[in-house]
Amino acid sequence: MRVYATLLLSMLATTAFAEIHTCEINQRTVYSDTPCSDINKTIRLSQPSQQDTHWWEAPLGRNQYKQPVLLDGPLDERVDKVATIINDAWEKSNNCQTGMSTGQEDAACKDFMKFIEPGTYFWQASHQYQALNLYTKNKVKDQNKLHKIKQQINELVEFRRQLQDYVKEQQLARK
Repeated sequence: MRVYATLLLSMLATTAFAEIHTCEINQRTVYSDTPCSDINKTIRLSQPSQQDTHWWEAPLGRNQYKQPVLLDGPLDERVDKVATIINDAWEKSNNCQTGMSTGQEDAACKDFMKFIEPGTYFWQASHQYQALNLYTKNKVKDQNKLHKIKQQINELVEFRRQLQDYVKEQQLARK
């Protein structure tokens, strides 16, 4: 019995002298016997392995392009809106291509990928375009605009495939 009492007292004495640190981690207060600087080092080292986002997204990032877009109104106005959004995506793809050739692709390509992912302006506009049947397309006054939209979408699809291949190559080269 004396052995248990001595062991219990020594354990209580050890924890009584433990230093408690109050740390701010991810906007939360955490109490720990480990110094805050050591906890922060551990968190920074473990973050890359906790990647549940796409390569173009910042951790816990929000995509500013994922907002509803009003693509209603008369047919020609809708086509104009769709053409503008598709053209924006096409320009972003050109910026990404330029960045890839100069080694500065990171920001431009991330912006392009965020712009074309599901739920974005581009996604909504491309679905609006795909919903147009042949009869409706023939009613559009500016047929060149429809041709340009189709051409840009085809180029965007091809470039997206090339970009995914490029990213895979870059990831393999880093390993």
